[in-house]
Amino acid sequence: MPYFAGYRVVFACDMVASGNPEIVDHVQKTLRRELHAQLGRAFNASGLDLSECHLEERGDGLLAIAPPEVSAGLMIAPLAGHIDAELRRQHEIAVPAARIRLRIAVHAGEVYQDEYGASGRTLIDIARLIDAPALKACVRETGARTALIISDQLFQSVIRQDPAGYGDPATFRPLPVALKETNTTAWIHLFGTKTAPAPTDLLADLVRDLKEGRPEIEDQLDLARRLLDHPCLSTGTSRSNLINSLPAEISVKRQLEPLLDIFCLLQACLEHPAGISHLSDALRSCP
Repeated sequence: MPYFAGYRVVFACDMVASGNPEIVDHVQKTLRRELHAQLGRAFNASGLDLSECHLEERGDGLLAIAPPEVSAGLMIAPLAGHIDAELRRQHEIAVPAARIRLRIAVHAGEVYQDEYGASGRTLIDIARLIDAPALKACVRETGARTALIISDQLFQSVIRQDPAGYGDPATFRPLPVALKETNTTAWIHLFGTKTAPAPTDLLADLVRDLKEGRPEIEDQLDLARRLLDHPCLSTGTSRSNLINSLPAEISVKRQLEPLLDIFCLLQACLEHPAGISHLSDALRSCP
């Protein structure tokens, strides 16, 4: 097979909690075989052929570099939905310790292959996406069955431009990706989530943490992400109403991006001696 070089769509997946000590080696081997079968069926259902991709094993996951004619849209949706459908069916018959849950990443860019395998910045970037601490925390806290993360490049050029064909932009959330030398924003879509922690409980945790010092930036971003669904923070109008209810000395630098807007709200409240308490009270009194 000749080596390739050029613009490619790249797919990666990784099993969640595959290091669980309850999963012994022979069960792990069975789960890997089942994962490959599930991916094959999901690719076929999406009009794709997994066997035509350049594949590289990743221990408890897989890297697939699509042929040049494959569009990024197909690798985002309906593929993610078909993969989750496979997992949902598997969960119906498997014991809890053997239920496969996945983090999935999709990115695109220049990729190169030689006798040592595939390489390129695109592969480094997708590795950072799928291993992002904020993504792992999100999956752990929500119990998501499948978590799809895509690069901002694909979100802006594919999802925003053709929502009718490749997914509703409103179902994606921005997520900070800070790992090694990478510091960017990606977008996630979760399938099969359980009930998330109540935002007011999260604020109570933050108030307690303040007794030990100011929380790290990553912790503030994580809290902002988890507050996105709160009815008082989910829209620009609701955020404006809440901010207007706070004391005038709490000055918020408003942002167009919802996640950044909430992050700046938290920053402003942290700068005020009783800001977090005021914010917590405002959220608890939210109708």
